[in-house]
Amino acid sequence: MRASRMPGDIDFTKGEFTLRFVSEGELYEWMGSTFRGAMGRSIKGIICQDTETDCHSCKRNETCLYFHLYERKEANRGHSPPQRPAILIPPYLGNRRDRIVDRDTELKLGFLTFGKFSKYIPHLILSLQTMGRFGIGDARHIGKNRFEVVEGRVSWEEEPFFKDDCLNLSNFSSRSLKDIKPINSDRIRVKFITPFGGKQLPLTMGRYLFYTKLRIVRSVNEYGNGGYVPGEYKPWEKVVGRPAIVRRKIFRRRSSRSDKDRFEAYLGEIDFDISTLGEAERWLLASSEIFGLGPNSSFGMGFVKITDLD
Repeated sequence: MRASRMPGDIDFTKGEFTLRFVSEGELYEWMGSTFRGAMGRSIKGIICQDTETDCHSCKRNETCLYFHLYERKEANRGHSPPQRPAILIPPYLGNRRDRIVDRDTELKLGFLTFGKFSKYIPHLILSLQTMGRFGIGDARHIGKNRFEVVEGRVSWEEEPFFKDDCLNLSNFSSRSLKDIKPINSDRIRVKFITPFGGKQLPLTMGRYLFYTKLRIVRSVNEYGNGGYVPGEYKPWEKVVGRPAIVRRKIFRRRSSRSDKDRFEAYLGEIDFDISTLGEAERWLLASSEIFGLGPNSSFGMGFVKITDLD
């Protein structure tokens, strides 16, 4: 069997951290770039053993989490930048009241890790703890936005793997693509719980499946076995979703690596009739709840929740 037709597979872990603020906070509507930038500053200091050597010349870069998160430019396949092996997924804070937080307020921060890089979960915890001590965002300069990491939990595990400053890796596990079951319902509602960076909403089912499959393929190529990911999208271009809610938003970008200070994204809920979809396409739909869809996954964008409407 040729490698290109080998069934694609990848190990992944998805879950969330509970952060508790130890100061007052002034947060942004979307914190994706804020958390990613803060993680970069903290995790390099935790992981790097040779700060004098350029990352691309370092002999340890093949297994270095910081290198793969921030410095690696070329993907194993294709011309796009590589998928990143660890993603933080903050909540969208659309209500201004949710952005002004009091001491002891808790925030749920999602995470997604791939392949061998899931073993770096202790480093991610330490990175978050470092972020929390200094604070994140502009308000950290006036003593705000400081937090502690209260708990870490994998989505499918009953008990947390991190709590009360204790790490129990017996409660930290991974799954693979074959563990994802196709959606059985014929009518669904897709809610974008983080901003979608594609060109428009609503999407046709063909576009939805295309954006989802692209994320999975890129992940499998980088951190999985490089095999074939099933599911067709072109036959479903005429299956149009009915928007329940759609909002176009302009977000401010806070990035030291980009001169762009704003970007456009969408939020919303879309209803689909998927009665004509095959099993492979229903599997892709279910996979979108894990991998999300669309560009800018490294900033936690394009993640969804699917609800059965039958």
